[in-house]
Amino acid sequence: MASKRSTMESRSRVEGVAPSGFGVSKVIELIGESSKGWEDAMRLCVAEATETLRHVEAVELCDMSVSIRQNSIDRFKVRCKVRFDIDHAHREH
Repeated sequence: MASKRSTMESRSRVEGVAPSGFGVSKVIELIGESSKGWEDAMRLCVAEATETLRHVEAVELCDMSVSIRQNSIDRFKVRCKVRFDIDHAHREH
């Protein structure tokens, strides 16, 4: 017979609810820029998100573009969505 916790964790994976008990996530949009490439621009977004936000769950690439200067690529840009769980422990009741 499965324990209550393992049953809850199995249900969480199937229903998409985090095992931690959080039921609501927040999504913000970030734009990263780099002269090195799109991958570097994405790394900058992930680094900033994980440094300034708690409980980052996913970063989704939404759009890629470049800036042109003097007929060549000057900057690589990515637009991404960052999903993170809301930290209920710091709320006032």
